Amino acid sequence: LQEQVKSSSNNEIFDLKQRISGLIVKLQVCTDERDYLRKMLEEGIVLNGSLSASRNEKEQDLYERNIEIHQMQLELKSMEKSIAESDAEKQSLREDLKRKQSMTGELEKEAEMLRSKLQETQLELAQLSMDLVSTKGDVI
Repeated sequence: LQEQVKSSSNNEIFDLKQRISGLIVKLQVCTDERDYLRKMLEEGIVLNGSLSASRNEKEQDLYERNIEIHQMQLELKSMEKSIAESDAEKQSLREDLKRKQSMTGELEKEAEMLRSKLQETQLELAQLSMDLVSTKGDVI
């Protein structure tokens, strides 16, 4: 009976040792997995910091680009205003040119009329001069 109890105890001890060995293996696997997860968490924290820095840089870049776009829009509006003013000035100059061309046409007509009168006057003067010469000849 003692042998049976001893054998049974040895079997239980062996089973317990086997279970303990299995639990030690599982504990080692859990420890390895915990270390792996800890390492992944640390890498995730580093990656998150890097992504945050990258996001902040991109946000800053976007902010600066928005400022540039706003400045370009203001410059564009200023250019559009200048172009409109230039167009108005061109239109005014065109109107002045038309008036001056019209005045030039009128002055040319008047000059032609004065040339014609001058020729008539020169002819009359020549006629008078001839009449005078002929009258002088009669007087002598």
